[in-house]
Amino acid sequence: MLGSDVRKVFETILPGEILLELARPSSLQILRAMIIAAATGYGGRQADVMRLYLEAGAEEVVRGGFYAWFGERLETVVLAVRKRALDYGLSLPRDLPGILGAHVTDWHIVDSSTVKLDKALRAEYPGTGDYAALKIHKRFSVGL
Repeated sequence: MLGSDVRKVFETILPGEILLELARPSSLQILRAMIIAAATGYGGRQADVMRLYLEAGAEEVVRGGFYAWFGERLETVVLAVRKRALDYGLSLPRDLPGILGAHVTDWHIVDSSTVKLDKALRAEYPGTGDYAALKIHKRFSVGL
């Protein structure tokens, strides 16, 4: 996928006017920074979201004020974006060419990642080293 393809999908799922409509009631203008941060090597942590938010030219805000935005109002916005993304994905034709389409309804890729957590969480989420960790298992549909 080229950058232009990613942009087209992104703007189809979350065009600027829809983003503003979703974000305005809760005064949360950080949604795009969150989505971009999720794909960085930093794992989409709040500090990375803040860095991207500020690099995009947003108004300076203190760290505590920025982190206060992560709550129930933001969850409502994220759930609305999730619904738009899933509806978009389900609207696409199945990509099951040739003999696959005759015998398969979908195919999946299974993967896992380990995310390091703050060391203070080590008792609840022991990692294999001297850190806390959480293993995340993912299943991706590649036919839909």
